[in-house]
Amino acid sequence: MTIHYLPVGRGLLYNVGIYITIASLLWPVGLFTAEPIKVFVVVADGKARPVRRWNLRQAYRIYNNPRKLPDRPNSSSPPTAGALVWFVVRRLLQISGLMVLYGTVTVLIFTVGGLLYMEPSDFTPEREPLLSIRDSWDLRIRCSVLVFWVMQGVIPLQIVHFLLSIVFVSILRVDGPDEWPPLFSSPLEAFTLKRYWGIFWHRLFSPGAVTWARFVARRGLRLPPGSTMEKVLVPFIVFSVSGVAHAAVGWRLGYCCLVRDIKFFWWNFAAIFAETVVLKGIRVVPRFQRHGKMLLTVTTRVVGYLWVLVFFLWAMPPYLYPKGYDSLRRKGLAVEPESPAIGALPWA
Repeated sequence: MTIHYLPVGRGLLYNVGIYITIASLLWPVGLFTAEPIKVFVVVADGKARPVRRWNLRQAYRIYNNPRKLPDRPNSSSPPTAGALVWFVVRRLLQISGLMVLYGTVTVLIFTVGGLLYMEPSDFTPEREPLLSIRDSWDLRIRCSVLVFWVMQGVIPLQIVHFLLSIVFVSILRVDGPDEWPPLFSSPLEAFTLKRYWGIFWHRLFSPGAVTWARFVARRGLRLPPGSTMEKVLVPFIVFSVSGVAHAAVGWRLGYCCLVRDIKFFWWNFAAIFAETVVLKGIRVVPRFQRHGKMLLTVTTRVVGYLWVLVFFLWAMPPYLYPKGYDSLRRKGLAVEPESPAIGALPWA
């Protein structure tokens, strides 16, 4: 289904374009609210009193650092030629490995996973609820779409990131190798939804969005820094802006059911809120504590992975299935009567 409405090439442009646009729009406020001192340099010119002028190097580095990675000191020595060559070799090996992984998983998803034999009826509104799973075929389709959706959001972006790191580190030599760490961490870190979005997922968007959200909360609504209301409002704004941004790009690409993009991120916010409340309640139980911290055992991690999996199996179909069905219908592959649930395109 996903391959029909978001092909690999178009999906790559979608992912790269949306994150470059969002980061460029959100992060400039960081020049003044996050690190106001670094973008200026004090210059003394003899008779005139010292004045502040733009430190263009720092402004460039901050503006192009939406992840808020630590800045490399000016005094640090540049990497040697051997280190640069090894950096390029390592990156090319990583890119090759990701391409092989992408191709292998895609083949498995479409053959073993069943997407090669999918029918439009597999993506009708009646198939969206989690409890509508009738047999192993429904579960295979749902899991395959989920894996393909996550893979499309991770591997193409990581490949582009690795390619850009070669350009800026080894060709232009304006950055150091340590300033281009991988975008994504290990998926083993995603044993809660909060860790999925906060640790495993990239941070191209969230630091700039958090800066704006705190500005709205503290300057606009006058909420005390660190208050409970601010802790709730800031992530809600971040997820809302992400949903609106995805809906805006989807509208430009002609996708349907754009309100569901926003709802999907609201569901994630609500689930993380509930998850946080539950985990705080568990932490007060002595058997789950060690030195005042929650004891993470193999069992708790497995339960966490299952929780994340079940959540996405529940939340993903209402988000993606209408887009796939609408694409199949436009291609003349969906012959079923139009369902009222997707009849109000594109805002259902």
